[in-house]
Amino acid sequence: MAGDRERQRVMAMNDDDQKQRRSKRRLEDVLSVRQAVSGLSEREMCDVFLVAWMCSATNARTEVLIAPGGFPEERDRQVEQLRKMADLVACDEPDLEMERLFHEGDISKMLQRLRWLCDELDEGGT
Repeated sequence: MAGDRERQRVMAMNDDDQKQRRSKRRLEDVLSVRQAVSGLSEREMCDVFLVAWMCSATNARTEVLIAPGGFPEERDRQVEQLRKMADLVACDEPDLEMERLFHEGDISKMLQRLRWLCDELDEGGT
């Protein structure tokens, strides 16, 4: 019994570590992509990211055509992500805390907030 609890505790810690690494990697990817289009305005960046998302989403749906039901399942997953993103945008308020953390260079707290956002978008979607 005690061995099982210890194993579960270690597995939970490993899962948390993996989530933290994934969040950090996502933040690094986002920063890298933003750097690539840094000469654009924020609005122009959004347009570029939208086109990039559409291309990637189309490729993801095509990629799963070989699996029975893969296409509609991936399409539904993407629609759910878009709905969640639309909900986040619709109720968005200025995130002064994230702005403060950015200006203070508090990457770990920014990662915590990013992890929450990623979890919100991923919940039920991956």
